[in-house]
Amino acid sequence: MVMIENHGTRYRDGSGLLPGEGSRQGKFGRMFPMLEPLAASDDDLRALAAKMVVDDGGRAADHLQLPAGYAFLGQFIDHDMTFDPTSLKEVATDPAALVNYRTPALDLDHLYGRGPSVDPQYFTRARCELFQLASTTPEDGLQPARFDLPRLANMFAVIPDRRNDENLIVAQLHVLFQYFHNAVAQGLHLSEPASPDRLLRFNRARDIVIRHYHWIVLYDFLPRVLDRGVLDEVMTKGSTAFDRRGPFMPVEFSAAAYRFGHSIVPERLDVNASKRDVTLDKLFLHAAAAGDAADVPVPTGWIADWRCLFQLDPERRPSPSRRIDPYLAPTLAKLTGHENPSLAFLNLKRGVKVGLPSGQSVAKLYGYEPLTAEEIGDSGEDGLVAKETGLNAETPLWYYILKEAQIQAAGLRLGLVGSRIVADTIIGLLESDSTSFLCRDRRWTPHLPAEVKGAFTMPDLVRYATEAMPDGKLPEI
Repeated sequence: MVMIENHGTRYRDGSGLLPGEGSRQGKFGRMFPMLEPLAASDDDLRALAAKMVVDDGGRAADHLQLPAGYAFLGQFIDHDMTFDPTSLKEVATDPAALVNYRTPALDLDHLYGRGPSVDPQYFTRARCELFQLASTTPEDGLQPARFDLPRLANMFAVIPDRRNDENLIVAQLHVLFQYFHNAVAQGLHLSEPASPDRLLRFNRARDIVIRHYHWIVLYDFLPRVLDRGVLDEVMTKGSTAFDRRGPFMPVEFSAAAYRFGHSIVPERLDVNASKRDVTLDKLFLHAAAAGDAADVPVPTGWIADWRCLFQLDPERRPSPSRRIDPYLAPTLAKLTGHENPSLAFLNLKRGVKVGLPSGQSVAKLYGYEPLTAEEIGDSGEDGLVAKETGLNAETPLWYYILKEAQIQAAGLRLGLVGSRIVADTIIGLLESDSTSFLCRDRRWTPHLPAEVKGAFTMPDLVRYATEAMPDGKLPEI
C-alpha cells in the first residue's frame, strides 16, 4: 500500500506560510546559544584562508572511496534545506534575523516547488503528475535538449530554485530526479490505469520519491561522509538539535559543518567518455548563471554519464571526490563572485559574522576531547598560520571541522564534532517532519528495485530513472 503524503500540496504561498499553520520555516537559529562567539580579525582569517587552497593538480587528494557524484549530491541536498541570499555585508550576528527561503525539511521543494496545483509550469499540461521535461527535438540538431533542464527563450531554466542551474552536474542531478519522479508516476499509471485523479497520482509518486530520497540521504550519503559511531548513536538515540524549539536551520550546520562539502569538490573529473579530466571551471559554463559565456542548452558532448560519477559498474571506476580536509580546489576557491576571490575567507568571515563558537568549545559541550593546539598548529602550512595567529587554540568552527576530519579520519570522513552537527541536524529535521518515514514508521524499507533488496542507493535511483528516459537508457556520449 502506498501512503499518500502532503509534501507539495500545502506548500508556501507568497507569505511564506502553510495554510492554517504558523511558520516553521523561514528562520535560522543556534544549536549552542550558550557558547560564546569566536572573535577573529580579518587579517588573521585572510592569512589562514590563503593556506587553505592547494594546487595539487587535481588528483593528489583523491578520495577513492567517495565517487564525485556524492560531492554534487551533497550540494543538491543543501539546496533542498537552506537558501540564504544575504550578502556578507548584510549578515547579522543574530541568526534569527536571517531568512531561510527553503523549508527546514528534506522535502525536495527545490524540485517540486509547490506542486502542480500552484506551480503548473513545472509539469505537463496533459498529465500534471509528470514533470515537463525539455523538448526531445533539438532546435539545431546538435543540442540534446531532452537531457537538459527545460529552458525559457532567454535560456534560464524553468525550475523552482535557480541554484540548481549553477553548474552542470547539479543541473543534471535535477534532471535525473525529474526522470526518477516520472518513472515512479508511470509505474503507478501502469499499476492503476483506472484511476482518473492525476493530482492524487502526483501526490503518491512524490511521496515514493521523497521516501527513497530520505533513504539515500540516511543510508547512502551520510554513511560515506560521517563517523559511523556518531551516526549510529544519533540514529539510535535521536537528535538533540531542536528539543522543544521545533525545526529551524542551525547556523552551526549551514555556516560551518555542512560546508565540508566545499573541500570534497574535485578540481577535475570525467563528465562522460568524451569529456575526461575536465576542469571544474568548465562545469560552470553550462548554466545560464554564466551569462553571456553560458553554453546552454547543454551541448551533446557535455551531457553527464552517471557511470562516470557513481559506481554503476564494478568494472568502471567513477571520478573520485577530494578528501575532507582544510584544502579547497583552486578553481572552486575563486568562484565566489566577490571582489575578494577567496571562498575560504568568505566562509571563515561568515562564521564570525553570525557568531559561531570555536570548534574546541563545541567539542567540550558534546563531551568529546577537543583537538589540541599542537595537533592543529603542527600540521601543514595552514596549521603554522593558525599557530602564528592563535587560531590553533580557539579555532573557527568551519576550519576546526575540516582539520578534525584530516587528523581523526585521514580525510575519509568527518571527525566527531563535524559528524555530530551534521547528523543531529539532518536526522533531527527528519524526526521533526511528520510525513517522513523516520518520524512515521522507522520499519519502512524501500520497495523500488535495487541491487540489494530492501536498500536503495544513488546507483539504484539512476537505474530506475533510466526507465523514463528516451529509449529507456542513459545517454551515451
